[in-house]
Amino acid sequence: MEFPVTGLIILAAAVWFFFFRPRWLYAAMIVSIPFSATAVVNFPMAGSQLGIGRSPEKSILAFQLFTVLWIAREAISPLPQWRRRGWFLTRRARFGLLALLGAAALSQCVPLVFNGTSSVLSFEAIHGDFFVTTVPLRFTLFNLTQFAYLAFGIMLSIFVAAENWHPARLLSTLKLYLWSSVFVAAWGLFQFWCYMTGHSYPTYVFNTSKNVSATGYLETISATGFSWGRISSVAQEPSVLAYVLVAALALLLVCPAFECPIWPRGRNWLAIVLIVAALAVSTSTTAYIGMFAILILVGVALLRAGKRQWKNYAAVAVAGLVIGTFLVERVPLLGSLADFLLLHKYSGMNSGSTRLESVNIAAQSFLHYPIFGAGWPTVQSWDLALLILANMGIVGLLAFAVFLVPVLRSLWRLNASGSLLATMVLPVLSWALLSAEGGGLSYGMGFFWLVFGVGAGAAVAAKVRLPATLAGQRKGRVVRQPTTGMVRSVSEDLSRT
Repeated sequence: MEFPVTGLIILAAAVWFFFFRPRWLYAAMIVSIPFSATAVVNFPMAGSQLGIGRSPEKSILAFQLFTVLWIAREAISPLPQWRRRGWFLTRRARFGLLALLGAAALSQCVPLVFNGTSSVLSFEAIHGDFFVTTVPLRFTLFNLTQFAYLAFGIMLSIFVAAENWHPARLLSTLKLYLWSSVFVAAWGLFQFWCYMTGHSYPTYVFNTSKNVSATGYLETISATGFSWGRISSVAQEPSVLAYVLVAALALLLVCPAFECPIWPRGRNWLAIVLIVAALAVSTSTTAYIGMFAILILVGVALLRAGKRQWKNYAAVAVAGLVIGTFLVERVPLLGSLADFLLLHKYSGMNSGSTRLESVNIAAQSFLHYPIFGAGWPTVQSWDLALLILANMGIVGLLAFAVFLVPVLRSLWRLNASGSLLATMVLPVLSWALLSAEGGGLSYGMGFFWLVFGVGAGAAVAAKVRLPATLAGQRKGRVVRQPTTGMVRSVSEDLSRT
């Protein structure tokens, strides 16, 4: 076992928070979500028998440590989550998430029953070479460990949803996430400066995980004779960095259309510029597509909310597409960069051809095991729907729909009523679903589970109207619940729970 210096500091802080500052555990967890390459400890572990990649070492990440300690502290507190109002109000989403976990547990019966007498197509990667092979369908330690990852993510979503049932708490969560994202963007720009100036990038600070999927900072890119390292900042790889920063960009783009942004207007726009700059230098296709997609998603949300700023974002999206196409055609460096990204996406590991092949394999697996699937997570796929269908069957997809459909329906309806919270969270949840549909669900990463939990919490919190400004909310001004007509102060409501 190896404890990086940063990991030791995080471990000491986590222990201190657990015993003396338990509420700080939640804040630390939210802040650490983007730090998917920051390990507390690295330890050797045998590679998976199924799935893409064979990693000689595994890591306990910072957000995983803070999540476990936060949930454990909540469980032993005098007033645990399941005795609070938020636990009751988010029960529908919790039922759907637990149903998904139950479907994953039922799917394990398939490899247990067949026990090697049947086969399934799978990806294998040895020494960087990718191929498809047929492997016996049997229950292994890999099924158990990956089921534990799924259970961890679902519990994270459940507790986050219950924690964010109130507007004040939800806005506090979003603010913490934005502060963390701004730092991640700044660190990414610092990484870019190191590469451009020839300085050594200090990987020992935040890029301490030795899992093979967390080595994005080692990737390089070449265009017209230039070669430099790709930007992953504190995330596993550039695409994971894009997931995090594009979600933060969506929150920041919604705020100027309302009278109560999370930050003052000047700071809000400064954060937008910083995040866009980090996404631009990341050389991630996910980042470039994400910036365009989020302008469209935010524009649709603002249009439904009755905000005229949607026209500005639509115009920026169209102008960005036109200007980007022109520059790629006219500037040799950018044209070469675009060619590299396209070739990178359609060759080698994690490429477009690999992802398309994974969809084909998942579809075949679903046709062979349509009810309960082949057993979570026997079949790897970069398509969210087929990932669930192949591994958990129709039962799993229905369970996921039981969670997701009511949340989306509530946010969609509340967005049309002009709710700030629904208008902020709906594009973020939509972006997470789009990216998972095109890039798969990384169930060992906290971003998706955080977004699912925040979405479920926002579906409840958005039913409470916010004061005219956040400053008024902090002073405890009244908020009216349109569904019941009751009037109460924010500070009073929070004190009761």
